[in-house]
Parts: sequence; structure tokens; C-alpha cells
Amino acid sequence: MLPRGRVIALDGSGQMLDRLKDRLAGRLERVEVVRADLSRPLQLDSPVDVVFSVAAFHWVQDHDALFRNLAAVMRTGGRLAADCGGRGNISNVAAAIQQVTGVPAETGIWNFAGAGETRRRLASAGFSDIEVQLHSEPVSFESRREFTRFLETVILGSHLVRMDSSERDAFVASVAMLLPERQVDYVRLTLTAVK
Repeated sequence: MLPRGRVIALDGSGQMLDRLKDRLAGRLERVEVVRADLSRPLQLDSPVDVVFSVAAFHWVQDHDALFRNLAAVMRTGGRLAADCGGRGNISNVAAAIQQVTGVPAETGIWNFAGAGETRRRLASAGFSDIEVQLHSEPVSFESRREFTRFLETVILGSHLVRMDSSERDAFVASVAMLLPERQVDYVRLTLTAVK
């Protein structure tokens, strides 16, 4: 499909990049793996044609800087397409976390932005042809075990790394017990724009 195309795989986590390298071992000849913080200017050798991201932008606290930094490495006419957690994402889980810890769940971890503010930020960073939408996409789980495992590995990881290992299982169980319907209230923020 892209006989001369290159991919720059960018993440702030060295551990995630190591997993990528293991998974693509022997097939990295057209993949450049870069560890970088999206809230800081990116150091790339040449402009990129496309920026594509899934489930990453809500981990970046400063979306103004995020969009400025992406625009700075994109060629004129380049396309941005992304999906991440949006305003209201995992609200039921966040409420359960706050009940268990007494601290708002999003504090310093997630940035679930709204559509209007995201449009303004993209325009301010120099993007055009901007389309931004919020979609409610709740996800339900058949079994308590499956639900608890999902909470532990996908949503609660940022909380668990700050805890002593002896506290983790009880924390996950406490959050799960406050969610008897075994559902995560996902709200996705999807966006496309042109540089």
C-alpha cells in the first residue's frame, strides 16, 4: 500500500516502545521508534504527512501544547486523525475511584476534553478543516472477573503504580464493587484536521 512509506512510532513510555520493538522484531526497517513527550516540542528529522493516534491524547495534560507540537512537525496539507477519551469519559469509574480514595480520579492523570475547546485549540495551533465530535460508547462485560481484569489492566493502572503491591487487589475490588452493572461509560472524542 505504501511501498516507500515510513512510520514514526512515538510514545512517552519506554516500556510501551520496548513492547512494540518486541512485537515487530524483524519488521522495523521502515519504522522509527521515538520516545517523546507530546507536551514538549518534538525533535523529528523531517515533516510528517499524517499524525494518527488512538487512546493517547487524554494522557497529555496540556492540549494547547499538544496540538502546537504536532502542527510544528507536520507538512502543510498534512492530516491529523485521532480518537481519545473525551468529556465525561469513564465518569462512572471516576466516581467509584473518588469514593474509594476521596480524591477526584482525573487529578493529574487524564485530560478528557470537550469538543468546543478542542476545536478552538486545533484552530489556534494552525489547523483547518476541523471536525470534532463526542460519542458515547458504553462497554459492558459479561462476567465480574472479566470486568475486574479490564479495570485493573486498562483503566486503573495509573493509580496502581502509585500503590504498594499489597494494596492493589483491594483497591481494584473496591472500585469494581461500586460498579454493579459491570459497565464503563466510555465517551470518545474523535477529531480530524488539516495542517
